[in-house]
Amino acid sequence: MDLVNLQGNTADGLHLANLGGSWLALVAGFSGFHVQAGVVHVTNHLPQELTALSYRLTVGKSVLEVDLAADVTRVRLISGPSVHVSVNGRPESLIAVTKN
Repeated sequence: MDLVNLQGNTADGLHLANLGGSWLALVAGFSGFHVQAGVVHVTNHLPQELTALSYRLTVGKSVLEVDLAADVTRVRLISGPSVHVSVNGRPESLIAVTKN
């Protein structure tokens, strides 16, 4: 809606509810993202019409990067403390790397 200025009013500001709905569809829908009992869950539901989806988000004090493709589901810890995740139903731990 904002990208192609469908209503002719993009100069008035962003349509945040529209953008939030798009974000929710991509993150919660296509990547199955949710947090339950302190565990970050990601399940790849990417439709074949899309070749890839990547995004970063903050969970608590940790920044995660999620990459999806037809045969790839990867969650990576960018910064912050260790995080327990479930990727396509398989439990994993993303361990923080400490620098000396």
